[in-house]
Parts: sequence; C-alpha cells; structure tokens
Amino acid sequence: MNERTTTIGKLLEIWRYPVSSLAGERLELARMDAGGLRGDRTHALFELQSGQMAYPSLMRKWNIAPALNARTRDDSLIELSHDRQQWFCEGETAFFDRLEGIIGTRVGLVRYGERVGSTVAERRYSMQPIHLLSRQSLAAKRKRC
Repeated sequence: MNERTTTIGKLLEIWRYPVSSLAGERLELARMDAGGLRGDRTHALFELQSGQMAYPSLMRKWNIAPALNARTRDDSLIELSHDRQQWFCEGETAFFDRLEGIIGTRVGLVRYGERVGSTVAERRYSMQPIHLLSRQSLAAKRKRC
C-alpha cells in the first residue's frame, strides 16, 4: 500500500507547564502518552490555610501566579522561580517565604491526586491535554486584542 502524506505545518516549539497557572518551560524534546505531554500540569499551588488551589481567573489574590515560573528537573522534581534567574526546588521554603510576602498568605505545592486537607487535589484541564497553536491563530488572536 502506497500511503500519501501531506505536510500541514512544522512544529516550532514545545512548551510544558508543570504547575497549573504558572509559566512553563520550553523543551527540545518531549514524550507523549494517552494523557498528553508527560510532566505537564502535574502540580498546583494552593493556600495552606484553606487548601484552596490557585485559580487566577477566579480569585484576585492568585493573579501573580502566571508571572511565576516552573520547570521540571531531570530527577522529576519541580523548580520554581519569580525571575527565571534564581530557582528553588519544590521542597525549599525560601521560595514560599517570598510568595507569602507577595500573596499575603502561605502557599504550598501539591501533586494532583494527593490530599490537601480533607480533599484531593484535582486537575482542571483534563479535557484538553494538549494545545496546538498555529501562527495564523495567534495572529488572529492579536488582531482581536
């Protein structure tokens, strides 16, 4: 059987967002599985006192979240930064001390599926595990803004 292929585009960049609502990392190579890009949106920021997950589009106190950065180390630990210069590993308290000063409440990092207080941290984006954006769609979006 002679199959015919048609090129419809070229992949220019791959981005992964290890922590929901935070800026992510550009990858040179990525692995995919049935759930999407491996390591994408595996964690969430949450408020320690209430157990509430960070949700910038719904709560003003979380508006800082998209300005924060997250990446995954080779050993699968998450690193966080506020300036992409100084990185803190997920277990280091210095980053969360700084965030407490900015947000006004103590926050933590949790892997989806783990307990936060009396509930389990649940993913918000499971229905759309991967997003493909074309230059044309981005240009159209810019025109609307």
